[in-house]
Amino acid sequence: MNRESMLATFLLALALFILLPCVQTAIPFIRVPTVDEYRKLSPPPKLSLLTDGGAAAFTDAVSRWFDDHLGLRDLFIRVKNQIDYSVFDTSHKVYLGRDGWLFDRERTDDRFEIERLDEQDFLQMEQSFHQLGKMLKERGVTLVLVGYPDKAMTYPKYLPYDAPKSTDGGNLGRLRKSLENDPSIIFIDVEKVLLPLKDGPPLFYRTDLHPTLHTAIPVVREIVRRIAAAEHRPEIAWHENVHWQAATYRAGGEARFLALLKSSGEQIDAASRLDGVGGTTNDGRWLFDSRIVDYSFGQSPVFRWAFKSKPSECADRLPGTMLWGDSFSDPYELLWMPHYFCFMRRAKTPIERLLPFIADMPAGTKYFIYQFVETYLPCEAPLIGKKLSHSYSCTM
Repeated sequence: MNRESMLATFLLALALFILLPCVQTAIPFIRVPTVDEYRKLSPPPKLSLLTDGGAAAFTDAVSRWFDDHLGLRDLFIRVKNQIDYSVFDTSHKVYLGRDGWLFDRERTDDRFEIERLDEQDFLQMEQSFHQLGKMLKERGVTLVLVGYPDKAMTYPKYLPYDAPKSTDGGNLGRLRKSLENDPSIIFIDVEKVLLPLKDGPPLFYRTDLHPTLHTAIPVVREIVRRIAAAEHRPEIAWHENVHWQAATYRAGGEARFLALLKSSGEQIDAASRLDGVGGTTNDGRWLFDSRIVDYSFGQSPVFRWAFKSKPSECADRLPGTMLWGDSFSDPYELLWMPHYFCFMRRAKTPIERLLPFIADMPAGTKYFIYQFVETYLPCEAPLIGKKLSHSYSCTM
């Protein structure tokens, strides 16, 4: 190939490199999986910005929209991430741990937030749990706290060398002791529940921040046991038979955050038969809230779902219970836990939903299960109507 041909080929390739993204922006013709960025992409600019904010504000909005929506953007990001991963063994958003373990960088770095609290903020966070317990007790309801460790805390040996290492801070220990010593609260320390199982199969997914479904079983069993003990009903115990089968798990959030050209997965034991919200049942019925409330983050129902046992079943079950938490408590519904109660109503974070959820508590409620991840406090503490003196990352 002569010099002129090489130049023509180069110019043609350059033109295609410039024009293809523009064409893809206007008329998408190449399908590329969207990169999960854990944020909202910039919306199209509004013409009103020209009069309200001026040309500079409008130009900035156009630039941000263009940066987020340029055609083939997701492909370019995935190619770059694949090179970082395959060639340099690194990732901008994920710590690449030993033996295929992945740890979200932001959450892993933020797991020490509770230890960074100054004394004033720590006491306010600590007291928020006791105040919630007192508020519920005045309504005849017992607070059941379920505190989870995070994956990096449970498996620090799999963290890479560049991840921040755990410190011997005492705030988490102080909080646990404070909650254990409150006679009005039932506190379930999930780390203690899982400790005897730590040398067995992984308690967390290698490619996701959540505990496995296997891990949820001893937690659900302990929740039912502790409430049954408080009710003097030792005959009530979680005793479901879960059938397992080998499967490939490809839903890991940390694997998605890698945003490679080809998503990775892991081999797990999956349950072959699960209950599932809204499924057919002979012992009660599922209910869903049709009311919509305006929150700062958007419109949402007061509660996510409710399960109501048949009246004839309630005598052999635990009293009505509310369930609050983040995605760590999602497996509870799959493991038949709502069926151990006369009724159960479920709502999820963010914390702004908590007060309306409590205010809407149905008659006959006797227990309020509050699930949280310890290392993501103070973001998941029940700071109802209060704010800490410092701001902290809330990424759950």
